[in-house]
Amino acid sequence: VLISRLSQLGASSVAPSPLDNSFSSRQAREKLARWFSDWHLLAYWSQVGFLGPEDIKQIARIATSPNLEEPSILDPLLEREGWQTLMAIVSESGPSKPSGPGPARPIDNDGFEEIPPELLDEMGMDVDQTSGGGSRPRSRLDTSAGGPPGGSATKICPHCTFENSASAVDCDVCGLPLV
Repeated sequence: VLISRLSQLGASSVAPSPLDNSFSSRQAREKLARWFSDWHLLAYWSQVGFLGPEDIKQIARIATSPNLEEPSILDPLLEREGWQTLMAIVSESGPSKPSGPGPARPIDNDGFEEIPPELLDEMGMDVDQTSGGGSRPRSRLDTSAGGPPGGSATKICPHCTFENSASAVDCDVCGLPLV
């Protein structure tokens, strides 16, 4: 999923700002920087192991930058060996050419495409199909599937929306307090 999204964003063709400062290149860099600013994505990147800790720190610097339009914001990441290796994979993978209209992914109750089961498995999640007709990801740590209708055996993190066990004080994903 990440490889195809990076391919859609044209990440492998984004050059450092001193090499290409054209308007279209600046737009591509800004689009990529904005994509990096998603906290959920950053948390996922740090768990999947595509990039090393220093690369993740560089993405975090981009994500927390006050000015994502700055042309040089991506330059330190673009120079990193881990990023260049990932971009080589993205280039080689490229978008596959569909032979015809493929099957559409099911839509959940919120109107979004459901997360593929193999991705949920990678993230240590299961699908909760007890919640009224749609499937919804839930942590394997959550043992409350089908819990009492009036009560909740989980605590939803107000920061990252992860469903933690009812006894948790801090979020299992972001580490922030569940107050």
